[in-house]
Amino acid sequence: MRLWMTGGKLPEGRVSFDGNERSRAAYQAGQSILWVVWIAILPALTGNSSRQERSQAEQLLQEVGRTYRNLRSYHFESVATNATEGEKNDERMKTSLVIAAVTPGKMRVEIKDSTMSLWVLSDGKTRWIYSPPLKQYIKKPVVPGGDDGGETSEGKAGLNSAASRLVEVYSRIADNVKEGRLLSEESVELEGKRIACHVVQVKYADTHADGPEELSKTFWIDKNRYLVLREVSILKRRANPLASPSEIRRTINFTLVRVNEPIPESFFVLTPPAEAKEVEGFGQPGSTGDSASEVEAADFTLTDLQGQTFSLRGLRGKAVLLNFWATWCGPCRDEMPYIEKLYRDFRNHGLVVLGVNDEEPEVAQAFLAENELTFPSLMDERGESYWLYQVTGIPTTILIDKEGKIAARMVGYSSRSEDFLRAALKKVGIE
Repeated sequence: MRLWMTGGKLPEGRVSFDGNERSRAAYQAGQSILWVVWIAILPALTGNSSRQERSQAEQLLQEVGRTYRNLRSYHFESVATNATEGEKNDERMKTSLVIAAVTPGKMRVEIKDSTMSLWVLSDGKTRWIYSPPLKQYIKKPVVPGGDDGGETSEGKAGLNSAASRLVEVYSRIADNVKEGRLLSEESVELEGKRIACHVVQVKYADTHADGPEELSKTFWIDKNRYLVLREVSILKRRANPLASPSEIRRTINFTLVRVNEPIPESFFVLTPPAEAKEVEGFGQPGSTGDSASEVEAADFTLTDLQGQTFSLRGLRGKAVLLNFWATWCGPCRDEMPYIEKLYRDFRNHGLVVLGVNDEEPEVAQAFLAENELTFPSLMDERGESYWLYQVTGIPTTILIDKEGKIAARMVGYSSRSEDFLRAALKKVGIE
């Protein structure tokens, strides 16, 4: 009897017998035994392969995390494109980002998309915020041990958190991994060169308390430097168990990745164009110390947790209360019930209340649901509005009148905060 087994299968039509039934019976018995053995060892073989892929992926992610945690200096430039299910990637959803820093204290951030363009720079002594469309810039000294480009004793807010967000995210790339797989090796173009990369696919554990979601990311990781050169993330979320899942896809392509290399001091200093004017706040004609009521509120467009888009300019004719907050901020937690109360009291009397949060959407959503807070909260993970409104500590609450000018500003929270806000609302015709 001759038996061939190719590619893990028992092929038909390739067995010869000597013509007797005993040989045929022996063959059939042998065939059954081989199938049993094959079925028994196949899961072990594939399981070992899967475990090896997971182990390699996890080791890679841990190495990437260590790399970003140990950076002394960095200069990243990228283009990110966001698309929701059913939409095509287009210019309206594309964001260019420049982030550079030398620890401690020196940083440069540039953000540009179809709605805004903003630069933030600090050389450790002076901080500049520059708006190219307005041709205006704000210049302030950095207070040692205090406001370091946006971080205060109250925690991170806006400027500094946005500057460090990318590095922080990749330093925690191996956290909450549900499943990781090493897919392949591919090359990615960077600064005119082809860079060999590991391609790793990761599914992260669901940490969203208000409904099921699934987050998966695919990373192209430089084989030599353990730096991310490309990322594609897909977030699938259900508003409720009966709803169809919505999908948000983000693609980040890095065009420049340099780490632990010298960066010229001049890169962290703003040299304003000749036509640019120094101002106390964006929207002012000059740094003449105009009162708050004379300052036009800077426009921005952001989306809330339910997917509704708000344009500040589109809310003219109504008073707007902006509340910058975060889940980790103790004073914010104390203040938010009062913000909710103002929302319920005056939402039908010409007041729009909007929270602004720069954390991950699922974190903010879980907090709002847990605390039964119903006013809309805008997602600003890039910190654009924080820069526009010079938010360097939270909570910060800003009241904008019906003509679109800043009527009041309150930083922090105290027992007198509600009385202050109600008095300010009365002045703009909300009572």
